[in-house]
Amino acid sequence: MFKKIVWATDGSKNADRALTVAKSLAAEQGAALTIVHVVQRIASGKAKGFNLVRRRGRGRGESEEAGS
Repeated sequence: MFKKIVWATDGSKNADRALTVAKSLAAEQGAALTIVHVVQRIASGKAKGFNLVRRRGRGRGESEEAGS
């Protein structure tokens, strides 16, 4: 029935519980399981103590380029 399953996480306990279900369902169905974690970027692109990393162009449009 399912060929692909996406599990998105925010690091919460509820997301962890959903992973258990997603893994079981993927195993049952023989489906691929894709994991997604999105982090909100700070508006200015820079925050004190953090380097901005952009991924583009490598593979499917991803490369690394560190902001200063």
